[in-house]
This record gives sequence, structure tokens and C-alpha cells, in this order.
Amino acid sequence: MKKRIFAGLTAILTLLALTACGGNPDGKELLKKAAANTDPVTYTTMKMDLSIEDLTGTGLGMAMLMEGQGTENTMILDCDFNLLGSSAKDTLYMDVSATSPQIYFEGTDGAWYSIEGEMEDSLSSLNSLSAMGNSQMLSMFPSLCSEIKTIGKETLDGRSVYKIQLVLDGNKMLEGSLSGIDMEGLDQEDLNEAAEAVQQVMDMIKIHIYVEADTSRFAGTSVTLDKEAYKAFMVAQGADEENLAMVDGINLSVDATVHYDEKDISLPAGTANATPLTDEEEIMEKMPLMQGLMSILSMANNLSGM
Repeated sequence: MKKRIFAGLTAILTLLALTACGGNPDGKELLKKAAANTDPVTYTTMKMDLSIEDLTGTGLGMAMLMEGQGTENTMILDCDFNLLGSSAKDTLYMDVSATSPQIYFEGTDGAWYSIEGEMEDSLSSLNSLSAMGNSQMLSMFPSLCSEIKTIGKETLDGRSVYKIQLVLDGNKMLEGSLSGIDMEGLDQEDLNEAAEAVQQVMDMIKIHIYVEADTSRFAGTSVTLDKEAYKAFMVAQGADEENLAMVDGINLSVDATVHYDEKDISLPAGTANATPLTDEEEIMEKMPLMQGLMSILSMANNLSGM
């Protein structure tokens, strides 16, 4: 009798504790609801930040920052690269309303240009991920994860959101990537090694999805480097203490936030009369970003030859 009373009190106290803190909804259910939401996304913002404090053992490092915003028709991407004390900056403008995105930039001479040909195809790949709808992406995750759990509530861009952690499964990722590929000549040992390699990479990144608490709408994603997992991988590869210490100076984050309110994101007026460029050498000569990168690479080559 006493045991039953104690068990009942424990259950009631547990229920009260969960009710008091609101509890955390099931992560898979949150993803399912977000995938089913049909509210149109009006624009998206993104940021990719990579930095290495000490790249050469001399205290000189590198940093790469890319920040963008875009609607279904227009994207603006600010690029800022720093290497060994030198920098390269530029802004790319994309008209993504057509099947083949059009890329514009303001040249070193102040005139506007558009990129045509093979380089356009390469730069257009920056927009490839946006081709996958949010619903499709959210629906895909459960089949690729070994674990999906809700961490708790946070505030993202002024909105109350649930933070959901995704733990990707190497085997499931490999199966998805190999579907439709001729597997002749590959045995189970090869597949196991490949899956292990994929899992090692997956273990080194943390992936989170954000879902609005009040509307169940998809709010954004976050990918960061797991330094401890990276160190464990390096130890397994025989890294010494000096190399392990360098990991503390490495930072990587990729964040994307979707919005549902109106915002005007348009191309600069100069893009209407942009001169098309097809020659890669001419593009590199006219584009500020390419000029900066070439200077950085030249300096890096000179340092390596010293």
C-alpha cells in the first residue's frame, strides 16, 4: 500500500514538474508540424563564419565571413575574406527568378557587370540549397537521424522557438547518397568503412533546427563545429598537443533564419545596364573579390617560399 501511494505521489510530482516548466514537445513531431505548415516564407537571412586564429604557427590566421539575404527572386551576398593580415571584400547580387540565376557585381572601375558562361554556373551553385523547399528538407531529416530531441525554448530573431538537435546517422546518410549508384565491386567491408568515415564527419558538427513555439512554423537552422569531437578525431589520427591546441582557435558556424513578414530586397539600379562578361580572366580582373583573393594567394605563395 505504501509503495503504491509513493509511486502515485512520484507520478503526480513528475507531472507537476513537467507542467510547471512546460516540458519539451517531441522533436520529430515538431519537425512534422513544421513540414506541414504552408505559410509562405517571404525572405531568408544566412551567415557563414569560419575563422582560424593561428594558421601558420606565427599567430597569423584567417577568417571568412559570408552574410546573405534573399527572397524567391533576389539574393544579396556579402563576402569578406581575411588571410594572413590581408583582406578581400565584395557583394554579389543574384536574380534567382529565372531558371538560371543571373549574377551581378560592381567592378573595380565602378561599372556594373553580369557573369555569363561556366563561372556563372559555378557561382549559381551558391543558390542550389535554396532549391530544396523547407518542407522537403524537414521531412527528410527523420530518415537520416539516429536521434532527434528537443533541447528547449530559446529566442531567435525576437521569436520564441523550440531548439531541436539532430544527430545524423552515418549509415543512413551513406544509404541515401548511394541510392541509384552502381555498387558492383564494393563489398560490405568497403561500405562499413565508408559509413564510419561519414559518421566521423557527422560527429564533428552540431546541427539544430528551430521551430516557432506558437505557430509550429520552421524558423531556421544552425550548424556549428563540435571542437571536442574534432579533437577526439585528431587524437585517433595521432595528432600531437600542438595540433590539438590549434583546434581551440578554430570556429565554424552556419546559420540560416527564415522570415514571414514583408521585406523589400531588390537589385541595385545599375544592374539593369550591366555589361555581360564571359571571359574568366576579364571577370577576375574586374571583380573586387577576385582581385583581393589573388593578392592574398600571391602573398601566401611568397611566404611559403621564404
